[in-house]
Amino acid sequence: MTAALLRRLARGVTVLAMVGSVAATAACVQQQSPCSPGPGVGGLAVAVGGRANSPQWAMPVDLKPRIDAVLDATESGKDVGVTLLRVDGDPGIACVLRYDASAQNSNARANARTNVLNAVASQISAVRANSPEANPLKALALAAASAQDGGTVVLLDSGLQTVAPLNFTVEGVLDTDPDDVVEQLARAGQLPNLSGRAVVLIGIGYTAAPQASLDEARRTRLVELWTKLAQRAGASSVVVSDTPNTESAVPGVPEVTPVAVPPVVSVHPGCNTQAIFADSGAVGFVPDSTEFRDPAAARGALTEFGRWLGENPTARSTVVGSVAHYGANTTGGLSLARAQRVRDVLIQTGAQAAQITAVGMGWGPFPTRTGPPGAPHDERNRRVVVELTCA
Repeated sequence: MTAALLRRLARGVTVLAMVGSVAATAACVQQQSPCSPGPGVGGLAVAVGGRANSPQWAMPVDLKPRIDAVLDATESGKDVGVTLLRVDGDPGIACVLRYDASAQNSNARANARTNVLNAVASQISAVRANSPEANPLKALALAAASAQDGGTVVLLDSGLQTVAPLNFTVEGVLDTDPDDVVEQLARAGQLPNLSGRAVVLIGIGYTAAPQASLDEARRTRLVELWTKLAQRAGASSVVVSDTPNTESAVPGVPEVTPVAVPPVVSVHPGCNTQAIFADSGAVGFVPDSTEFRDPAAARGALTEFGRWLGENPTARSTVVGSVAHYGANTTGGLSLARAQRVRDVLIQTGAQAAQITAVGMGWGPFPTRTGPPGAPHDERNRRVVVELTCA
């Protein structure tokens, strides 16, 4: 070990190692290899989908506060760290990082914290699958064991598992009700033990070629499945990040069988059905107005619903409008006006006025009804939903 390296360690530069030994850490740094596979440490465990068919990862913004919490805990005397795991057909630990909080100088300690953040970011980008297929369910179990009780488990992956017991390549599994899937896994004893762990889900439903992309309804269902799975597995909390990942897949890794994505089935009117008309589709509006961008297309998309209501006079419809999270969040503004505009078309095409109630939601439901605005959510929040019910 060089004298220069000893001086760096004394100033509190990040110690990255497989074990808590400073000597082992120093040897790892000296070889310019910040970490190696080995036993996980309590604190934070991040399962990274560095695999085929799933977008490759850079450091997610959502992860920084979780790392800061580990650094704070280390400074308070707790023996914790950051464990990175591979999400592939045979998940395993890829890297363990620890933080040396012994520096007395505040500047040196700040530099050491920055070094840890940079090391985590670098290692997340470097994680690569070793085995074919994808098994995020097992990766969650390993991450939970690594994070230990009171720790945090993060899954950075599309969530499209391709092996039993949650094999989305089996026809129909992708479209199965999430409650039914979770119940089946629970009965078979296949849920990971997430008791006492906080869980963060990032990137669920976002894919990369050759995996076909998921439509909005299927992506939402997949997010719901992993959320309910984590809750049923005992997670103390579950946080979902809707920030999209549109990067290409990692090159040169073992193959993963693509999950077949059936064509989107158009919703036709009927008792107890719901049709979501996204602003990006036929029933879209000129910005900040109730004028349809394409009046003919909007009328064409709504005509079947208006006719059905006319043919079923005892049926009722609620038309709910919502907008992106800008300006005042009022139920009497643009969201209501757009719902009323759709109501007018339904009446023009056969429905009776008494059958339809227009409702303005104000801001849309993504990621929450009071969440901040953001490009990933704006398009999803600008929509009109037509709900049909029968007595």
